[in-house]
Amino acid sequence: MFDFLKRKRPGKEPELSAIWEETDENRFVTALSAHVAEKCAYGEDLAALSPAEKLKVVQGLMDEGDARAAAIYRSIGVYLAHSLALYHDMYHFRHVLLLGRVMSGRGGELVIEECGRVLRDEYSELADMIHLALPDEKFRRVGQSAAAASLPENRK
Repeated sequence: MFDFLKRKRPGKEPELSAIWEETDENRFVTALSAHVAEKCAYGEDLAALSPAEKLKVVQGLMDEGDARAAAIYRSIGVYLAHSLALYHDMYHFRHVLLLGRVMSGRGGELVIEECGRVLRDEYSELADMIHLALPDEKFRRVGQSAAAASLPENRK
């Protein structure tokens, strides 16, 4: 499906497998972006791709069982957990509805799993307070639009 990502250019950067073995996940996400940009059929860099197209590339890799794509979703889960802990100090929420295409498929499940792990390990007092919810697959993709449409009118 994403064979264009596997093309090699002689004399360029090392292959991703070498980068993966030499670096941590956060630096790898940056290296993966650079690698996708180099190999991408849409042009020389990721600027040629819309955010939705970039997401499709990562989701395609995830569907193929690529561990590098899974690392991206786990990183999102880590950032989400730390963000939720910070926001909880201000807003004292108990329920979080996660929407958007990035939450679709196995990647969304990885985000939830990793977020839950970080909350349990680093914010144990919040882990039982905060409930993360995913709607069904169809609503995840269009849920942001539905949520925005349901907001009350701002009257001046």
